[in-house]
Amino acid sequence: MLPLEGITVLDLSRLLPAPLATLFMAQMGARVIKIEDPSGGDYIRWTPPLTGKYSSFFYILNRGKESLTLNLKKEEGREIFKKLVEKADVLVESFRPGVMDSLDLGYETLSEINPSLIYAAVTGYGYGETPYLKRAGHDLNYVSINGIASLNGTRETGPLHLGIQVADIGGGAYMTLISVLAALIERSTTGRGKFLDISMTHGSIPFTVMGFAEFIASGKSPGPEGYTLNGLYPCYRIYRAKDGYVSLAALEPKFWQNFCRAVGREDLLDKAFATGKEGEKVREELEKIFKSKTVEEWEKLNEEYDFCCEAVNDFENLLKSPLIRENEVIGKDENGRGFLKFPVRNLRKDEIGEAPDIGRDTEKILKELGLDELESLKKKGVI
Repeated sequence: MLPLEGITVLDLSRLLPAPLATLFMAQMGARVIKIEDPSGGDYIRWTPPLTGKYSSFFYILNRGKESLTLNLKKEEGREIFKKLVEKADVLVESFRPGVMDSLDLGYETLSEINPSLIYAAVTGYGYGETPYLKRAGHDLNYVSINGIASLNGTRETGPLHLGIQVADIGGGAYMTLISVLAALIERSTTGRGKFLDISMTHGSIPFTVMGFAEFIASGKSPGPEGYTLNGLYPCYRIYRAKDGYVSLAALEPKFWQNFCRAVGREDLLDKAFATGKEGEKVREELEKIFKSKTVEEWEKLNEEYDFCCEAVNDFENLLKSPLIRENEVIGKDENGRGFLKFPVRNLRKDEIGEAPDIGRDTEKILKELGLDELESLKKKGVI
């Protein structure tokens, strides 16, 4: 049995953050009904690059879900939605604060229909009474505000874009999943649902915990290459090899000692945490050392000496890695479309259907609600 079998999730969200959370819910056994506007659905369906009919992004993020088209701006559409809420366990939406209330579908209204409903609202800045309440934003904005971006880059470049969506995924998707699971546990005791105010800005702040701890201790903001984990020390950096890049993470004395012995540089044994001019000289020495071997040679040397050194994989090499293939978290299916699985194998389905065509399950779901005037609803633009 899967953890979320018997749980029904109504998914009104779009794009990346919350759809990733509901993807994982579906993989853990929940029935996820993706509710889309009949005029085009989730914007990400049409966002290049396309893999066949829809976006590669859409196919990855929406496997295993059902698709119901429903126009919530029409009264009949809202009434159908309320019927769905009566039997739902979880609702996930990602509109700006106030949008659902303007449709008379906010938490206060829906919790009267179903007191056990868990309502997850995923926003950029949360529902707090701040100037940010109704601002638009994206991942880059959220990680700029909460300090994450200040830790990326080099002294020369200053802060740089991150190549991943830290706030969208860490503060949005993962925080939604954690919060919904916690609320389901609480509901099993109290019988009541609750409103979950999930802010991607606040939810990704824990990524800064080590940098913040150094700030508390020193009173100085770390900035790029300014503390242990973002390139300050020679023992914890990415270095260019002869044919690629490798990461060295020899933080503990035993690993640094192993590294120095592996490369025949015991004169560097006390230089792991060198800073300033001395640190620059040590980094320059290590840059020369790492360029002398291929990535494969560094991997073999690490196996022999054990000093926390690994290849920096691009996606092509990532898919070839025996470690990644063993768990099958990420990969391509027989149609050449990407997939992403919940990383803990014994909590997930290993086989999960493709992402649905828009409105694929509308007729089936409405018949479950006892509605059979489908042609009339289509003509009115309700579905």
